[in-house]
Amino acid sequence: MEPTTTTFAQPTRPATLPGGVPVAGSRRRTFSFRAPTGELEMQIAEMPGRATPAAVTMLLSAALAEVGGVEATAERIERLSVADRQYLLRALLIELGQDELWVSANCAGCGTPFDARVVVSQLPMEEAVEYPETSVETSHGRLRVRVPDGADQKAIAALDYDKAIAALAARLVLGVETGSGLEPWAGGELSAADIDAIDQRMYEVFPAVNTRVQARCPDCGRMGTLDVAPLRLLRRTASSVLPDVDTLARHYHWPEAEILRLPRQRRMRYVGFVDRSRGFAG
Repeated sequence: MEPTTTTFAQPTRPATLPGGVPVAGSRRRTFSFRAPTGELEMQIAEMPGRATPAAVTMLLSAALAEVGGVEATAERIERLSVADRQYLLRALLIELGQDELWVSANCAGCGTPFDARVVVSQLPMEEAVEYPETSVETSHGRLRVRVPDGADQKAIAALDYDKAIAALAARLVLGVETGSGLEPWAGGELSAADIDAIDQRMYEVFPAVNTRVQARCPDCGRMGTLDVAPLRLLRRTASSVLPDVDTLARHYHWPEAEILRLPRQRRMRYVGFVDRSRGFAG
């Protein structure tokens, strides 16, 4: 069976955040990573299947050198927008040498399993139209709301879906817009229509990183959905760290801690040397 290839129209994007760190009316969108090591890959590989927002914060703070021109502390990472956090996980995937990869799916039409080639740097992303705040008409008046961030994700993580959505919407309200400025919001229950209005407005103006894309089944031609959630793809990428440690420990008799501290590229070179010595590579 020939694998299908997924292509996207978007050009490769520069390494800037879709949202950024708001500073004095502007956005600082730069970021940079530390040289990845086996310790970082082990942290990725050992994350639970349903990773918590706090775990993602710790991973990104370990991986990043700076964000918005300042040190990437856990507190700053937690306050990044959800879209920025997703984008940074995607960028980390590229940093680990996985810009192009194959993603597996089962066709919903004929049931045939197939693979699709995905270029991570070309995956769809919605740019910000307004950021980090916007306005929306509700039954409580015209509310000013902000972009959701990692701290919001952490606060609602233990709630069931309906309660989480309501709690999130309430957290995002900054106040009520009036002719004289922004008045404090007295609180109260947001109706389902209010929450839908807030959600729709955020969808229209705030940045978003898509975690599902479409690909065509090579057998029946039906379009299907591929899961390209960056954390899922990162776990798969990091799965090679333990075999590499085993190879180098057996060959060089180095302790695990020293191997894990090696920069990833250097570790891969050593593994290449071992493979060539065994006749496994040219």
